[in-house]
Amino acid sequence: MNNYQHILATTFNNEQYYYIPSIPSYYAISETGNLISFRTGNHWKTMKTTENGSTGYFQVSLRSNGKTTYYLHELIFSTFVSGQPTQKGLTIDHKDHDKSNNTKENLRVATKTENQANKPISKRNTSGFKGVTKSGNKWYAQISIGSKETYLGTFELAEDAAMAYNDAALTHFGSFALLNGE
Repeated sequence: MNNYQHILATTFNNEQYYYIPSIPSYYAISETGNLISFRTGNHWKTMKTTENGSTGYFQVSLRSNGKTTYYLHELIFSTFVSGQPTQKGLTIDHKDHDKSNNTKENLRVATKTENQANKPISKRNTSGFKGVTKSGNKWYAQISIGSKETYLGTFELAEDAAMAYNDAALTHFGSFALLNGE
């Protein structure tokens, strides 16, 4: 994807702010994710982002085209990378799984399947490995591809099941695969 030619709006508090594509020009964002608004009065005003308690993503309220809530990572991506909002059916993935790290280098376009492949191990996981579950005194590996679960085999050791998962994840998800041991 080509880097979009972003347009400088102003320098405010020693930081450069750029217009956000498809959002009215009275909002601007910096590469660090700070936002300012020119809506009230004749001066730029700092805007507050909040963490969404259910998703963990940072969000901001902007009045634009009937929509009011935007995720910060989507605004940064559209401003500094793509030049347009994320296409329907796609999402923005945090490469390092840290929802607060919204630097443009940490963001990439992903399908829902790719985004799920890059998802950290579940808090409910008891094996310590992604895609590995204990069954009796053995371990079995499986992988989710889209909405389908694929059985990868039964193993004596959890580590062997984890390696089977890693091999399948690399085959199906490439650079989006979050491997056991990372």
